[in-house]
Amino acid sequence: MSGSAYRSSRGVTLVELMVVVSIVGILVVLSLKGFKADPAGSDARKVAALMSTAYRQAVGGGTVRSDVAVTAGTTARARVEITVDATTGFNMVAVWKQQELAPPDSSSNWVFVTAEYMQPDVTIFAVDNQSVLAPTGSVAASATAPSTATPIDKNYFPDGTADAFTVYVEKRDATGTRYRVVGLPLAPAPQVFVDW
Repeated sequence: MSGSAYRSSRGVTLVELMVVVSIVGILVVLSLKGFKADPAGSDARKVAALMSTAYRQAVGGGTVRSDVAVTAGTTARARVEITVDATTGFNMVAVWKQQELAPPDSSSNWVFVTAEYMQPDVTIFAVDNQSVLAPTGSVAASATAPSTATPIDKNYFPDGTADAFTVYVEKRDATGTRYRVVGLPLAPAPQVFVDW
């Protein structure tokens, strides 16, 4: 047996094995860092899911009776409401649906469907480019007062249309990625975009 044939069949050296394990370890660390939880992105997707829920409630509920629409002041069948919880200071996004009382009663009630709180380190800092909340350290904190008071509502109608609505989400310390959730008047599915 020649010397070169013997070397090719003897296997892997300890040094070669250590190099391969080191490279695999570096790749694992880099991939885990890429999958790190992004609370603002998670909450932006929550807002989008609630907007989709309101759309389904509006379309599935049918037309509001004409006598009720006059009483309730709107023909909207569902709405998304953004508020700031007075006790925690956290944003809450809720879905409500309009439910008529049985005839001959011509009134209706807004009935709660579902809601989500934003995580403690996440805020909705603007809706439709108007400041909503000015948390400490946020870009929105430069404003002396919010230009839009909460609650802010987005209406959804039985024919599948809705109010145009853009929600801006960021971490409270304004250090992370910002997200924009866009709901268009004729599009049932809201879109989530990564912002600057």
